[in-house]
Amino acid sequence: MAAAMVPIMAMENEMNRNRLRSVRGLGGMLALLLAGSASMAQAQLLDYDGVDDVPDAQVEDDTGVPADTVRQASDRGGRKEPKRPRVTVQPYVEAQQIVTTRLKGDNDSSVYTQLGAGVNAGIATRRAEGQLGLRYGYRFGWGNEGDQDDLSGIGRVRYDLIPRTVSLDAGGIATRGRTSTGYAIPGSNIGDLTNTSSVYSLYGGPSVSTRIGPLTAAGSYRFGYTRVDNDNNYTSVIPGYNGLGGYNESTNHSLSASVGMQPGQLPFGWSVSGGYDREDVDLLDQRYESKYARVDFTYPVSRTLALVGGVGYEDIEISQRMPLLDADDKPVIDNKGNYVIDPDSPRQLAFNTDGLIWDVGVMWRPGPRTALSARVGERYGDTFYSGNLSYRVNRDTNVQIGVYTGLTSFGRQMSNGLAALPTEFLLVQDPFGGGFGNCGIGQQGASCLNPALAGINSTNYRNRGVLFSVSSRADRWNIGFAAGFDQREYISPLLLGPMGLDGTTDENYYLSLMASRRLDAYSNFSTSIYGSLYDSGFPGVGNATNIGVTAAYDRLLWRRLTGQAAVNFNSTKQEGFNSEVMAAILLGLRYGF
Repeated sequence: MAAAMVPIMAMENEMNRNRLRSVRGLGGMLALLLAGSASMAQAQLLDYDGVDDVPDAQVEDDTGVPADTVRQASDRGGRKEPKRPRVTVQPYVEAQQIVTTRLKGDNDSSVYTQLGAGVNAGIATRRAEGQLGLRYGYRFGWGNEGDQDDLSGIGRVRYDLIPRTVSLDAGGIATRGRTSTGYAIPGSNIGDLTNTSSVYSLYGGPSVSTRIGPLTAAGSYRFGYTRVDNDNNYTSVIPGYNGLGGYNESTNHSLSASVGMQPGQLPFGWSVSGGYDREDVDLLDQRYESKYARVDFTYPVSRTLALVGGVGYEDIEISQRMPLLDADDKPVIDNKGNYVIDPDSPRQLAFNTDGLIWDVGVMWRPGPRTALSARVGERYGDTFYSGNLSYRVNRDTNVQIGVYTGLTSFGRQMSNGLAALPTEFLLVQDPFGGGFGNCGIGQQGASCLNPALAGINSTNYRNRGVLFSVSSRADRWNIGFAAGFDQREYISPLLLGPMGLDGTTDENYYLSLMASRRLDAYSNFSTSIYGSLYDSGFPGVGNATNIGVTAAYDRLLWRRLTGQAAVNFNSTKQEGFNSEVMAAILLGLRYGF
């Protein structure tokens, strides 16, 4: 999935100094906007004053949330305000009492005692940037309620081994996702956890960038791993559809290299690049392989506008083995809701394309606060488009809108979404379930894993969508908002016939608002509002909605002992089922070390 971004450094040739001055204002725009998608990965970046770090490994555009959609210059080698070195590590333990009641649906109440331990950490130094939230909790149910435990966390870190040359990136998440798109969207992470699965995903790898005379060469490698534990035995298979399946675990590898030159000695910039990606999913022995090679050009038209384009060759193949069928020609499903492989079945192609790829576009930066990029072309055997608009309202507020297309899977979308997380983001914890949300929103941009977690399955799919995000810090408030749309078009072997799902589409609309405010030296208020609408494309499967709000108040009681109070309201609805509204109240204590 990754291909290294190529920052092309300014030429020191005296004969071209005037030309470089004319395009220097454009350079910051290119450094900001070329850093994200594979289609844009090898276009040239013009040098400019103020570069103070080397861009990290580039994230290709087959993510549900591509890097060029959500990254900003502060995380991609753009202008950065000086930062004082900062390292914070805040471990804690807590004890809480939770009462839940259904306001609509089955009229019952539940009581839980919850114990938890976790850590919140952040780092911002010359060589390292990152943030982490991690928590383990155990809930003891009263009466007929069962006990539950849960591990949740989210984090990303970047470390420069050699400044401006070699860096390491890593990230991970532990959360819960929707097991089956055939049933309701899970709400609060307490009480009945049907139709949810534990999801663990991580990625990591090095990137290198170095100058060779007038050229800049770059390379990167990234490893990703995703695992799903369907711990409530809720089937992930939609009856009547082979190929969707459940999920167990997957690994993916991405390798890329590039070399190029920025405008200066020539009136245009150029780069040549190539990459290889592979994913292996144990369910039905699925395999994804992608190889590409391309050349890209950048032509500055003025100080604020450049034309960009690229052409190359791409070869993608997706294959799998077939599920074992019973006497009624229905797939055999194991006790985790996953398909069982037919040991005698040959490998079947689900998707295969090879040939010419191309794209053209523009990049525009009228000032230091505004940047726009847009591209259109052909890739993945279909029309390709991507774009990003970034506007910094002021020092504390940033707005971004991104559009993307790609070819991905659950595992790759999780890894790519983690790689697109900013290294500093708003961390608002759910006091009830201990989770940290599935969106990372910061001044560098945003990345949301909601599209991947809307329905866990092992099938590859085309995805198209848009992501809008706002990050603001003002008057003691920290606010992050993200809203998006994501469409999946599933890919499966035609051999499955009417029981397959090739060409079936579903759509997911989602939003997330997180806000916190320090009221005084001793107290803090935080809230989160979330919502999603899943529009199913499967016949007989109704649409599903989920809306919720949480408000929490913390107050320092004595030294490091903090009192906690929180309320939550959550509403879920699945067509064909009764709707449900749940309320919850929490009182607790937290001790920080």
